[in-house]
Amino acid sequence: MYKKEKIIRNISEYSDSVVLSCFTKKSAGLSVKFIPTDEDGWYIDVIKYRTKIGTIVSVSTILEKDINTWENIYIKDEFTKTL
Repeated sequence: MYKKEKIIRNISEYSDSVVLSCFTKKSAGLSVKFIPTDEDGWYIDVIKYRTKIGTIVSVSTILEKDINTWENIYIKDEFTKTL
């Protein structure tokens, strides 16, 4: 029997990172941050986390050229841009 352990990560791991933009959805208690993964800025991590406790819900890596598309997705999903 295979049992996978769930690794719980927290947004505080990214406290020293540059944040390109940030969105919050107060009704769901979620926030999203766009953080570059490297110095070149080619790849960006989209990190969705619980606003109050900071637990990371999901991390997606996107290309820099797709950032506007992803921001619009969160705006349509009723997130408010905070940064």
